[in-house]
Amino acid sequence: MFYQTLLLFQEAETEEVSQSLIDIILQGGPIGIAIVSILLVLSVIAFYIFVERYLTINKAADIDESFMNNIRATGESVVWQSARAPAILPAATLA
Repeated sequence: MFYQTLLLFQEAETEEVSQSLIDIILQGGPIGIAIVSILLVLSVIAFYIFVERYLTINKAADIDESFMNNIRATGESVVWQSARAPAILPAATLA
């Protein structure tokens, strides 16, 4: 008796049921379809943000050859302008 019951369970386990992803989603009803649709839209938005940030970071990582020369030139002009400008002292320090 036990052996026959065991055989019945083994036969039931060997049956293969295949369902497509669309069948599983449709079995969820309107709520399941809405959830999957929202997740799909959010996945597309996340992929767009990832690609946009990746491209922006790569663009910002490019080093301009004249970058340091521009900083030096700007720094020198600021130093010369401040050296030429008359020192304006508050009236309280003059007395």
